[in-house]
Amino acid sequence: MVNNRQQKWETRYANASASTKLEPATLLVQHKHLLPASGQALDLACGLGDSALWLAQQGFNVSAWDFSANAISLLQKRAGKLQLSINSEQKDAFELVNYKNSFDVIVVRRFLERALCDDIAEALKPNGLLFYETFNENKLKESHKMNSAFVLLHGEEQQLFSRLHFRYFYALNPKNLHIPPPK
Repeated sequence: MVNNRQQKWETRYANASASTKLEPATLLVQHKHLLPASGQALDLACGLGDSALWLAQQGFNVSAWDFSANAISLLQKRAGKLQLSINSEQKDAFELVNYKNSFDVIVVRRFLERALCDDIAEALKPNGLLFYETFNENKLKESHKMNSAFVLLHGEEQQLFSRLHFRYFYALNPKNLHIPPPK
């Protein structure tokens, strides 16, 4: 049964196209040098899977999860056209609770569910990398249409992921690149 939250995303992706331009997470591409040579990667709440496709092109064994069946279907078509193998599944992000120490790399883009932050951190293997891009409070000031529940407050990333060592943090507003001091 499809609920209202899921219907919103099904409708959004129903109008998308398999030929939509690829734009993987900015932070991921800019910091490619931090990536291991290979490993298990997860694009969580992947949407059309731009980061998943990019990671597969880099040689990773990629899983991509999204709430929307339409998004996953389009991702599968895009992966097929590019001859890439991606384990793409219609999955609620809250299923991550079952994946402790499973991924070398996790990418989250334009999705914020604070209740998942501990599960995301636990799903990383030791020395795993999290690439997390989301909207920050400056974006909320610019756009009154955004729901403040899905906007990161200044400095909140370090609280939500306190068990991780931060190298960089990028909020979707290019003038707001946060580089925390080393611990």
